[in-house]
Amino acid sequence: MDYRKSAEQVIEKIGGKENIVSAAHCATRLRLVVADNDIIKKRRY
Repeated sequence: MDYRKSAEQVIEKIGGKENIVSAAHCATRLRLVVADNDIIKKRRY
């Protein structure tokens, strides 16, 4: 798995690094606080 590419894709989909207010992690999750939820690219299933 290319972790750098995965991280770049996540950052792109959440509106860029400028939209990240804070980030924290635990064993199984990455928790992000974003400035503007409306610019996040959401996938609907």
